[in-house]
Amino acid sequence: MMTDSTPMAHITITFNNGAVQVYAVTEQQLDGLQMASRVKSMMEANVVALELEDRLVMLPMANIRMIEVSPSPTKLPDTVIRQVLPVD
Repeated sequence: MMTDSTPMAHITITFNNGAVQVYAVTEQQLDGLQMASRVKSMMEANVVALELEDRLVMLPMANIRMIEVSPSPTKLPDTVIRQVLPVD
């Protein structure tokens, strides 16, 4: 269970149908080499699995258009291109 004093990060999932779901996670879960490995595994997986307080949610990757993690984890897989700026 997360407390009000726990630093939070957000995972925003945009589905193919345009629906958006935002999940809060502790920033500690987004830190370190373990997260880099987790991101790489998610990129190769068929589902994104999230443990909520009372249930496990599995989202098929085929239904997901985009996953955004904010703030960005400090350690990322080698496949991530860093320091990219959006252009309008």
